[in-house]
Amino acid sequence: MSKLTRKQRREQERQKAKATKRPRAVQKYLRQALTHQQGRRFEKATALYERALQMIPDDAEIWNQLGSCLLNLDRLEAATAALTRCIELQPKHAIAHANLGNAAARSGDLTGALAHYKHAKRLAPRFSKPHYNAAKCHAMLQQWHLAVDGYRAALAIKPDYRIALANLAVSLSMIDKPKEALIMARKALELDPLDLVARRALARAQVQLGDRAAADETYAEILQISNSPELVHMREAMAGRTTDAPPAGYARDVFDRFAVSFDHVLDDLEYRGPQLLAAALEKILPPPNADLFVYDLGCGTGRCGHYMKRYARRMVGVDLSSGMLARAEEKGGYDELRCADGLIDLQGVADCDVVISADVLIYVGRVEPLFAAISKSLRTGGLFAFTIESLDYGDVRLEISGRYSHNYDYVASVGAAVGMVPVARSRATLRRELGRPVACDVLVLRREP
Repeated sequence: MSKLTRKQRREQERQKAKATKRPRAVQKYLRQALTHQQGRRFEKATALYERALQMIPDDAEIWNQLGSCLLNLDRLEAATAALTRCIELQPKHAIAHANLGNAAARSGDLTGALAHYKHAKRLAPRFSKPHYNAAKCHAMLQQWHLAVDGYRAALAIKPDYRIALANLAVSLSMIDKPKEALIMARKALELDPLDLVARRALARAQVQLGDRAAADETYAEILQISNSPELVHMREAMAGRTTDAPPAGYARDVFDRFAVSFDHVLDDLEYRGPQLLAAALEKILPPPNADLFVYDLGCGTGRCGHYMKRYARRMVGVDLSSGMLARAEEKGGYDELRCADGLIDLQGVADCDVVISADVLIYVGRVEPLFAAISKSLRTGGLFAFTIESLDYGDVRLEISGRYSHNYDYVASVGAAVGMVPVARSRATLRRELGRPVACDVLVLRREP
């Protein structure tokens, strides 16, 4: 446990003294609530904390404990309200600020979370959790140097902080420091040999150091612990083996996990896929008149809907991830949203004017089956607009990131084989990654008679 400063100990003593002045009935409720809370029976603990607050509504610590329980129940709005009330009563409550950061992070507000963690770190410099959680937010935003700083700060307070060691290894590998990453991953594995984060960081560092065979062996060990679709897929990526397609469930699992923070992350990466496709289509389509059937393949959180709705009499979005579709529904702009595999869903679609697919082929691999289905869904003269991460040689390559890059000549020839010919192509920056631009091809194919 992190050591308390002298000031924090005084505050703790003050709170204990205050607690002795609580009515006996309240003290009984709090003892019972704490027992339930420690046993992870958060519903029962919540009811008892609420009962106590009916008797002493201005007790900051009870509001904090209530907020913590609500957070564990994933009742984020109520947790935020309780923790905010705690801070109104006791502005220097470091744990409440840290818990508010957790609530904001889980709501997808990573910037807000970082602000709360900053308060917690200032109020309790020797409290390791806010340093760690802030570093996690920076990592989610791919601000890897800041993440490294945060994990190091947490470890300076708590040197055996295993999950901080494991995540520090990940972040170091992301800033091209594989030797340091290797050391940190091994330190984490000394504390827990089954730590999957540390093992994955170890494998990535091994690839960066040129030892793909060792990375493949590391992933073989990982798959003995868990054989999730993501881990199966990443073993192939680390070994440098390009598969025709990722395992079933891979994309769904990844995007369900990141749905809440997805838009914040893309904004921070200056992601431009929907804008690039809209600009390409604007040069080809007639002026917007809300008279087209637009099918958004892999619609995600609905970012294309903002740009394409003005063209559409009917706008359909399809995605594998229910979490992403929930965000798309919040944005609006779609007449229908469907949780389905696009390849299967397209079998029942006909007479599309436009099929749009932003940053989706990177999760597809070989495109022959998908292009055949898209061609059948388009009316004659219909358009298929999409992006690919650029590959200068070969057809398809599975990158260390787990994404596929595609060669323009390959996708153009596959399109031509099913009656879709290129009418527009441009090279652009899709987003930034690790501070560097990611090149993409923006393509529009037309369905020929």
